[in-house]
Amino acid sequence: YVFQVYADYHLKNEEVEAAIGKLEESLLYIDKNQDKARTLFILGQCYELIGQSQDAIERYNQVVELRTPYELEFYSKIKQAMAFDRRGGNSEPIVELLQDLLDDSKNEIYQDQIFYALAILAIEERRRDDGVDMLLESLLANTDNTRQRMKSYLLLGDLFMEDLDYTNAQAYYDSARTF
Repeated sequence: YVFQVYADYHLKNEEVEAAIGKLEESLLYIDKNQDKARTLFILGQCYELIGQSQDAIERYNQVVELRTPYELEFYSKIKQAMAFDRRGGNSEPIVELLQDLLDDSKNEIYQDQIFYALAILAIEERRRDDGVDMLLESLLANTDNTRQRMKSYLLLGDLFMEDLDYTNAQAYYDSARTF
């Protein structure tokens, strides 16, 4: 665990690349899948921070392959979509993964987050109208996740602000502020 302590130190000092090195090194000494999954998840987040989308997606996928507690597996799948960079490749496997999550009944309470991830993917691929539709689906699917509701409203406000549609932008920003 000494490498993880060093990684924590580097992260607290905003030295993400140094933290990545320590986290990668720590993987050599971790035996328990659950501990390895947490470290891989943090690595994925670090790679996202420095703009290495493909490495981030790879680490999140490794978390999924470890078959850890479902919540960590679910968020790894969502983070794969959020880390997607249109310059980095084909989004079809990620879209399929998210569609499978939508079809799985045990993810019913997570549908708002899945639609949000699909929206982020669509926006990244410059399919703005599809992104807006997915954000609206996220709001419809949302039952009591106020944080997700706020994120969806905020992104809708941002999208309408880009179009200089101030009336809709203000309405969505007001809704975001409410949550």
